[in-house]
Amino acid sequence: MMILAMSFGIDANQITFNMALKQRNIDLLPHIVDVISNPDSPNYGEYLSIQEINSFVSPLDCDKLVIREWIEKNNMNIINDYGDAFQIEGDIINVSKAFKINIYPVKAGFQIEGKYMIPKDLTYLIDFIEGLSNKQYPRIKVNSHVKNSNVDPGYVGRESLVSLYSINSTYNIKNSSVGVIEYSGSNGFDSDGLNESEYMNGQRVNNITPNHTVGDNDGEDVESQLDVIAASLTGQGAELWYWKTDNWLYSFAIDFMNQKDVPEVISMSWGWAEDQQCSITTCTNQTSEQYVNRVNTEYMKLALRGISIAVASGDAGAPGRTSESCDPSRPMNPVFPGSSPWVTSVGATVVMKDGRLGLNRFTTPLCLEDTCSVGHDEHSINYDLTGWTAGGGFGIYGTEKTPKWQETQVKNYLKNNKLNTSNFNVNGRGYPDVTMVGHNCPVFSDGTSESVSPVDGTSCSSPYFAGVLALINDFQKSRGKPIVGFANPLLYKMSVDGVFNDITEGYNWCTEYQCCPNNNQTSNYGFKATKGWDPVSGLGSPNVAKMLAWLSKKT
Repeated sequence: MMILAMSFGIDANQITFNMALKQRNIDLLPHIVDVISNPDSPNYGEYLSIQEINSFVSPLDCDKLVIREWIEKNNMNIINDYGDAFQIEGDIINVSKAFKINIYPVKAGFQIEGKYMIPKDLTYLIDFIEGLSNKQYPRIKVNSHVKNSNVDPGYVGRESLVSLYSINSTYNIKNSSVGVIEYSGSNGFDSDGLNESEYMNGQRVNNITPNHTVGDNDGEDVESQLDVIAASLTGQGAELWYWKTDNWLYSFAIDFMNQKDVPEVISMSWGWAEDQQCSITTCTNQTSEQYVNRVNTEYMKLALRGISIAVASGDAGAPGRTSESCDPSRPMNPVFPGSSPWVTSVGATVVMKDGRLGLNRFTTPLCLEDTCSVGHDEHSINYDLTGWTAGGGFGIYGTEKTPKWQETQVKNYLKNNKLNTSNFNVNGRGYPDVTMVGHNCPVFSDGTSESVSPVDGTSCSSPYFAGVLALINDFQKSRGKPIVGFANPLLYKMSVDGVFNDITEGYNWCTEYQCCPNNNQTSNYGFKATKGWDPVSGLGSPNVAKMLAWLSKKT
């Protein structure tokens, strides 16, 4: 049985968890998000306050009072009232009795037996509870492997990124922030390793301050270190955040939503199949679809605050990690939250040895002491190249219909390509939205140059793109313009004018272990990259210089 070491109060017998209350007016949220996120709208950038959002979606006070009385009757305490959610603390004996489960303190945390039960007379007021289970949360796996000799073997450090994505090497962000989000299971980041990365990449030292470190930071793990370093390489000078949260997606979203001081851009490198969310969090009285719907609502609320969310699209192709062996009964499985309509989903590319030398003079210690990537030819990552495959596909649930900001691109893709449409939802949200390099990302584990190692994954490409969004926010602020917020309407509008590098090579009918049956052009298990948007590499990789020029001209 799994042991969960989080969600404790100061007293080791106290457990903290979150209660999702039934919301109001959620059918109106998509329109409001569109009004403030569409660059053509006269209300673009008019983001809402925490209080305004909560007052709009929270249940009536009379309904909340009924729940409060039940909580108090069972000797539990509401430590945070988030409007449409309660954060509750209670002694494990009282919580066990209230929810008809058994909670036992153990050395590493606590052990829970059984599924919690919500009283029948309260089910019309409560959606679910998060934090009363032993389930573990899966991160997008980090890989480092090369299977093809045509792959550029060099590190993709700051110099390579600047060349590959046309980033002004001297641009230093002065007024923008970016954070990386980690869940239970991560240890933390190493400040010395971050500083060594900055030195080796020719950057100024930019520490993560204690007040921008949320949750435990108990020592470096490679995934957290990767996230922090990647965001710093593209978001040079940005205010960096590290945010570690207990429990799963919902709990993070409500905690983040209700904090006044938060980063403007965040990156998440975690995910699991949409239809298997109840294998990650306990879904008493609900389905995976209902859990996904509620989390999507929470992401809409973050969009209303003006928060940009970049999310890794996954490392097991269109089949996903729940079909690594190419199960014909589960040929394609969108990964959530990378498939959410309210995030910017980021795929991954690999730089090829193409003869088109993008760099021939290195100046940073990393590239002088080691080999750095010099090519400009990007292919979407797949098992045949690197031993893993970037995720992509289409959302499966009714609330994840093709958003209007990508309707044209998705319709063109479906019209111009021969596809077996019985294996995916042709009316679903297509992902990823964009892509960036996800191979040979340099990670320093301590304050020495010898500690560098190459790491792979959309866990790298997502914080890379988050750093780009932080740069764009800084640029817009310097011009007196609003920050990007929910970025997708702007990105898809930009794409019409060629601000992305179109990635036309690659496919995602492979996983981390093999390639599924295909004829080199089509497969029941995934898709092939082509001209324009596709569910392999999205709109392509960013040309930052063109993006800033577009913003200067059209905003």
